[in-house]
Amino acid sequence: MAEKTKYLWINNHPQNDQNVYVYYNERGEEIYGNTVTESNFDSPYSKQSIYKNPRCVGVAYRFVKKVPVGGDIVGLTDINLNEYEKLKELWDGKNNNN
Repeated sequence: MAEKTKYLWINNHPQNDQNVYVYYNERGEEIYGNTVTESNFDSPYSKQSIYKNPRCVGVAYRFVKKVPVGGDIVGLTDINLNEYEKLKELWDGKNNNN
């Protein structure tokens, strides 16, 4: 019996207080998310969940690793506008030096 296709979902809650799972999709690209389901359409979270606006990021083809709470992945929702502006300056500076 063939294994069912699994889908990786991410929510818009700050990523620094929840586990993040890394998978390869069917093209071998890394994708990041918080939960895996058998649907790419039905939200994995209830209407009462603290996790809002989930988005399916793709087929969870092969598991790579789990980044535990407080791990090394930071999402843009985890920083404030001032921190983002500083990072943007840094990124722009690196691009200008190439």
